[in-house]
This record gives sequence, structure tokens and C-alpha cells, in this order.
Amino acid sequence: MKPQHHLDDATLVSYSAGALPEALSVAVGAHLEMCPHCRARLRQADAVGGALLEARAGEGSPDEAASLLKPQARAAMLQRLDADGSGMPAVAGHVVAGQVAGMGAYAAAPAQGDEDCLPAALRPYFGTRYSGLQWRFLAPGVRMAKARVSQGRLFLLMLSPGVRMPEHGHGSAELSLVLRGAYEDRFGIFRAGDIADLDCDVEHQPIVTDEGICITLGATDAPIRFKSWGLRLLQPWFGM
Repeated sequence: MKPQHHLDDATLVSYSAGALPEALSVAVGAHLEMCPHCRARLRQADAVGGALLEARAGEGSPDEAASLLKPQARAAMLQRLDADGSGMPAVAGHVVAGQVAGMGAYAAAPAQGDEDCLPAALRPYFGTRYSGLQWRFLAPGVRMAKARVSQGRLFLLMLSPGVRMPEHGHGSAELSLVLRGAYEDRFGIFRAGDIADLDCDVEHQPIVTDEGICITLGATDAPIRFKSWGLRLLQPWFGM
């Protein structure tokens, strides 16, 4: 089944421009391996961004070309994307300067069929296979594996069926990608390949379905805001 929950266009534009923190960029790359819809939208963003950058560079100033990364320039890209595909041709491949090393290739190369293999974008951070992951106990039915990144927080959660995650909000952006199993929250059911692209205004409480173990990738650029004071006190220990 193809993913039903996708990246926001603003996230794709920032990814295309190389402007995401490392943790979020890795999560986007993993989702792109699993989602043909977002790969197509990314190709459009690349084409629009390239055209805008070329136009600004033609005005003669490197500073004007660099201004493509500014919020108003990204807003212009989003407008172009919303205008029925922007009228721009799709590009055949995807390599984005400034991304995590090698990340661009993953957008054009979906993951292969070995069920024990992690998405290619995650292998430099967690290793190749799920069976080789070192899980840390957090709570009954909840285990975590963390990765080292230069910007943000990147972690895997393994959740037992029926587990209710604590209700929480976000200090800034959060991406949550389902790799195996499924969970549901107020936005619907998220299965393998689905991604929740959440901002600081969103609070939710994921609940794992009874379909089996759920493994999710979490990426944030600021600590999660738990509603429970007890969890806030423990937060430095489990590092989310």
C-alpha cells in the first residue's frame, strides 16, 4: 500500500534547498524512499528552485542568488508548486547540494525488498538491519535506539501493540515516520511509509494498533514537550 500521509510542501522545499537540520533531513530521505508521491513533489520543488535560483543569479549578485533560502523566497516556491504543478518539467534524478552526504541519491532509489534492511538513508546512523539494532528500555512496551546527529534528535522507537504514547506537543518541528506496524492519533491511522509532519502548534497522543509491533523513526529539532511533569523531569535521561 502506498503511503497516505505525506510531507508538507514547505518541508520538501526546505529539503530541496538544503536548509533542514540533519535529523529532519535524514527522516525526509527515509520517507522519500517509501513514497512515490513525495518523490514527484520533490522533483517539482527541485525544478522550481533551480529556475528561481537561475533567475536570481542572472540579476548579478551572489547575495541575491543566496536569498533563495530566505522565507519569502521559499514562499514563492510554494506558490509555484501550488499552481498546478508549477508548469515546470520534472527532472530525471535528484542530487541536492548541502544535504547529508549521499542523501540525494536515496530520493531516486526506493528501498529494496529485504524486510530486515533499514531504509538506506538510516543505515549510516543505525546500521543495516533491524535485527542488529541495540534497543534501550524506556518503559513497558517501549524501547528506543538513538543516533548521533549534528543538529536535532534522531531516534527509533519500538512499541508493543496497544501502547499509548504520552500526550505531547513539540518545541518546533517533528517528523514521525512509520517503518513497521501502525499507530493512530487524531489525524488518522499511520502505517508503514506514512509520515507525520508536525509543527509547534500540534499536540497528539499516538496509540499503537493491535496489528503488531510498531517501529517508528522520530526526528526533532527541539525537545518534545510532554504534558506530564513527571516525564519532563525524566526527559534528560531518555533524551527525546
